[in-house]
Amino acid sequence: MNIFEKKKILLLREKIELKRKEAYRVGRFSLFHTKFAIEKFSQLNDYKNLKYFYDIIEGHDKNCNIPYNVGISIDRLATDNTVLIHRTNLSLDKSKNGIPECEELYSIMKDGLKNYGHLNAYGGSANLNSLPGLSLTTTPLIGLAGYINLVSSYKNNDATILMAFPKELVNSQGDIVDVSYYPKVYDLSDNPPRVKREYMLGVLLKKEGKYDEFYLRDDIINSMEKTIEGEKTH
Repeated sequence: MNIFEKKKILLLREKIELKRKEAYRVGRFSLFHTKFAIEKFSQLNDYKNLKYFYDIIEGHDKNCNIPYNVGISIDRLATDNTVLIHRTNLSLDKSKNGIPECEELYSIMKDGLKNYGHLNAYGGSANLNSLPGLSLTTTPLIGLAGYINLVSSYKNNDATILMAFPKELVNSQGDIVDVSYYPKVYDLSDNPPRVKREYMLGVLLKKEGKYDEFYLRDDIINSMEKTIEGEKTH
């Protein structure tokens, strides 16, 4: 490697570090903060591949409006668990501050997420014992592709449901490990079956002009139930 090549690599690494610092300074989680990016850039020693991944990450990083503390927490969680995302649209008042009150979101967090088993979703139409796999437009949060899906829009979605599963139940590709584990993952009393509520982590909401806002499952449930109780007393 000649001196000119080394200098280009050094300058690009400095640029990467600056991207991380700038995002952190304003409280934004950057795709350059992800464990994947940090490990990838540390492994690469040639300018061509370094620049290739830099360009891909930078191109999508502008869409990442997740608060720094939320993004870091999700990234760490995805290290030891299988985190799946489900992008959707909800009837939300985007001008309202605080935890959103939405019947559909409340139902998902309280009762679990229905799996309609879309044929064109991740993992295909895989069915075991006539039960759908975790293929209902869910995507594993692994590698660069997973984070690009997390921050990118899908059919103009305004919400992203996050689910976290023990790796002994659901592998890194989002597949249920064994057919005997289906009752552990699903509430089979409903049709279609619901992914159980205990795996619902929370929701990322897109609000114009602001960072994506993240709300935990229990906070969403408690807020909505206080509103329902308040309406009963009036």
